[in-house]
Amino acid sequence: MKKRLLSVLLLSTLVVTCLAMNPDHAGDVVPLQKGIFDNRMADVQSRSGDQALWSHVIEVPGAKFVKLYFENYHLMAGDMLEIRDASGIVRQRIMSSGPAGAAEFWSLTIPGETVILQITSATDYIKRYAFSITKAFKGTMAFFALPEPTESDCGGLPQASPYRSAWCYSPGEQFENAAMWQNAQATVGVLTIGSYGGGTWCSGSLVSSQNYVITNQHCIETISDCANTEFVFNYYRTTCEENIGGEDPVVTQGYYCDSTDSNTYFNNSFGSCTSTGLDDLDYAFCHVLLNGPDPAPSTVYTPLEMELDHQAIVDTEDIYIVGHPQGNARVISEGILDFTGDYSLHYICDTRGGSSGSPVYSRATNRMIGLHHCGGCTSSSDRNRGMFITQIRADIDSHGNFFAPAPQLVFESITHSDQVGGNDDGYFDPGETIHVTAVISNAGNLASTEGSLVVSSTSPSVSIPVSSFTISALDPHVEANSTTVEFEYSLDSFMECGAAFDINLALSYDGKVASANSEFHTGHLANPGSPIDETAADLPLPITDNNTTVSYITVDTGTDVVGTVNEVQVDITHTYIGDLTVTLTSPGGVAATLHNRTGGTTDDLHVIYGDGTGGTTTPVQSLDMLTGQVASGTWSLTVNDGAGGDTGELTNWRLNFTPVELQCGSTLPAFTIGSVQAVYGDSITVSLTMEQDLANFGFDVLYDPGKIKYTGFSPGASAGCTNATVTLESPGVIHVVANCPSQIMAGQLFGDLNFDVTGLTGETPISAANLVLDLQSKIYGQGILSLPETVDLCTVPEAYYYNMLWSPYFNDPDVDVDKDGVFTILDFISRMNCPL
Repeated sequence: MKKRLLSVLLLSTLVVTCLAMNPDHAGDVVPLQKGIFDNRMADVQSRSGDQALWSHVIEVPGAKFVKLYFENYHLMAGDMLEIRDASGIVRQRIMSSGPAGAAEFWSLTIPGETVILQITSATDYIKRYAFSITKAFKGTMAFFALPEPTESDCGGLPQASPYRSAWCYSPGEQFENAAMWQNAQATVGVLTIGSYGGGTWCSGSLVSSQNYVITNQHCIETISDCANTEFVFNYYRTTCEENIGGEDPVVTQGYYCDSTDSNTYFNNSFGSCTSTGLDDLDYAFCHVLLNGPDPAPSTVYTPLEMELDHQAIVDTEDIYIVGHPQGNARVISEGILDFTGDYSLHYICDTRGGSSGSPVYSRATNRMIGLHHCGGCTSSSDRNRGMFITQIRADIDSHGNFFAPAPQLVFESITHSDQVGGNDDGYFDPGETIHVTAVISNAGNLASTEGSLVVSSTSPSVSIPVSSFTISALDPHVEANSTTVEFEYSLDSFMECGAAFDINLALSYDGKVASANSEFHTGHLANPGSPIDETAADLPLPITDNNTTVSYITVDTGTDVVGTVNEVQVDITHTYIGDLTVTLTSPGGVAATLHNRTGGTTDDLHVIYGDGTGGTTTPVQSLDMLTGQVASGTWSLTVNDGAGGDTGELTNWRLNFTPVELQCGSTLPAFTIGSVQAVYGDSITVSLTMEQDLANFGFDVLYDPGKIKYTGFSPGASAGCTNATVTLESPGVIHVVANCPSQIMAGQLFGDLNFDVTGLTGETPISAANLVLDLQSKIYGQGILSLPETVDLCTVPEAYYYNMLWSPYFNDPDVDVDKDGVFTILDFISRMNCPL
């Protein structure tokens, strides 16, 4: 049974990610109004007790529902982000570094076009960054009415009863049935928002106390699809009605699909609705991500446990199906089993698009006998169809025991902080030491034995001093019995600003592995500039059969990167645009497909691609994939003609984007530098005393080799950093790297830079009272910071220079002030008149 595209707004805070076969368009990924949303909480807007409250409202005009994309998400310990809809209902709560420590992720679904963000904080967030929101998914209703011919109602056949809201079977209602009501509570919606910009809707069931959900494989095809799926629990109406529409007053509960779980299994779907064997049972067995403040679903809803019905299945026996047809609130349809095949059940019982993955129950035993997957009810040779649950259960059992009590260790929260080992700006910068706090608890229903936690990174620029930890045995569902692991990792000071790195946690226990893998980037995007608008100058260019045409635009924005691609205008004359694929490629090689062989026989392509507003057209792939990419260099527009018989011409294309700065906070320690006085020929020392606690940093000292000469570095006795390396890269450049085993504390001496003042030699007069020694510290990837140091030099009147030599003191090193090998009036005046 094919998936029905999401047709109603899902009110949920539980999300599981799964991708559908041939997904239909459900909405668009759009940039936010300012392109980049950085929530620098410079002022606490209100307070409640000891907690500081910060809030912000985001509007996505015209959206039926919204999902926000978070990047570099890392709250401090004890802090929480609440996401509310326009009515104030909390739709999601997020702690630490996001679901399973994923610092980049989509939020759960928020109904309507208004999203309210609120942070409850243990401390004031003054001048601290917590995350960036770079784009939103704008859900639409256009996909609601798309036909699904392979899933169908039964055309009024008398064996099929009308749809009834599940509430009709609850205590005190007209069709009260305790077993049917309990089974209905285990049914979930399966909402997928894929990276392609579309959405699909299926049904599923919670079938294990170990928190596994089953649905069709054609709803969740792969483990990577799971990363974009939402499981929606508690989605029902509180009125008894014989239809599938109506408003839903119940606040639903959503969870993410756990793409990190190694015990997720898929059994292939098949192109037609006729199974050919046990290798195409069309099921996906997925774990629910247990993370954050929400309870495990098995502690709230009674799982089915896929208990097998040992009674023989007979034709014409009564059955019922619980699901979410067309993405609506939970309904139950009743009917009969018409006949069985070798691998599937055939029944007269209403289904629609969105019913895929629904459980099929025996009315007599209230046990699950099938997994609905295909339609065609009015065809007497086919009917609506589902796979035998006995065959699915046997296949799942071959992989392990998922239906008995078991421990389930989860990461309650994972917090990454640069508060102590960095500059405390909430972003990760080169040279910082990041402190991580991971809280682990047992969400299962059986005590765990002793386990282990291993921390790793595939990034060569990340060092983890202590990476292995023992995890004590944990009782189930005991919050006070959670365990906390703290560790640190350091970022090399030579990392480029904007570089990606990962931190991976593997929790091993009782033969299982729970993972939390996070990817971060150093720095952040800030300070949008004026939009850049450039038009190609190498046009027109011919478009010939089965050939590729490329046009170029060169842009210079300095070190800025792409914030938002606002518009890409494309003008092509062609007699069959269904032959064409049009792609925009950034200077760094990241490509976004704008047009992909749609339009059929239509002539010509005159389009302005953008976010779908203001007369622009949404491209095949979102232009947001270019955010953060290198802006300066050569952009290209590639037009590929994939067939013969029609030709044309690329007549014009234009690029408009907003550049932003890629910024990294300074990891250079603030230094206190002592004052220096000298005359030419003297030695001077520049002492660098720490003004903050840091362990890892790197910088270059730039000086004028024509005025002073570097003679060496003396490490500070109290710094505790004996492995700092200070090298003379070239005359005028001193390279400093400090990777210390522990922090150098504020007030401690990092070390002394030593110089000789050798700028004026021979008989050249000193004509200025002061020489400014400008020590410039170049942070890797960040530009230059200056540490000016004034060297006071004596004034020597130029007239004295021409007087006689003082022969009695000739070549006396004690009085040869300027070290030129001779004693002159210059030396005498300097010695006598300088206040040294």
